[in-house]
This record gives sequence, C-alpha cells and structure tokens, in this order.
Amino acid sequence: MILLGIVTGVAIAGCGSGFLITNLNAWIATVAPTHARGRALSALTSATFLGQFLSPLVVQPLRTSLGVGSTFLGAGLLLGSCAFAIGLLNQFGGSLPSADRETA
Repeated sequence: MILLGIVTGVAIAGCGSGFLITNLNAWIATVAPTHARGRALSALTSATFLGQFLSPLVVQPLRTSLGVGSTFLGAGLLLGSCAFAIGLLNQFGGSLPSADRETA
C-alpha cells in the first residue's frame, strides 16, 4: 500500500514537472527577443540542472539540524512567501513579461 502511494506521488510530480518545463520553455521563447532566445533558454536549462545538483547540498544540513518536518515547513513558507511577493509585485508594482505581447 505504501509503494502504491509512492508510485502515485512520483507519477503526479513527474507529470507536473513535465508540464512546467514545457510551458516555461514556451513562455521564455515567446518573451525573449529573437537575438537572445538561445541564451535565455540555455539559462533556464542551466538553472534547472544547477538547482537539481545544489538542492541536496543545501537541504541535507537543514534536514539534519532541524528535522524533516521543519525543513519542509520552512521550504513551504519560503516558497509561499516568494509566490505571494511576486503576485503583489505583478498586481501593484510592476509586471512580469507576458506571453501575449508581440516580440520583434
């Protein structure tokens, strides 16, 4: 029963990740100027793989000192705060590039 839950969770995470990476590539290719499109997409790929490499190196000391529950809670609060701040910035202070604008 536990194995079924793990397999289901991994399948859901894999589908979500697949949709996310595909849509990020499309969004960046749409909003980046033509002359910088290759660099923008390479920066996304580099950031993705660098994050996958550095994640265990950053999380392991936190998990060891704080415990698994506190580490996940802290990560959730940090990411939620970042999402809230970006939402406020987009709503009131500025705007993120939109995929519906014309690119030259």
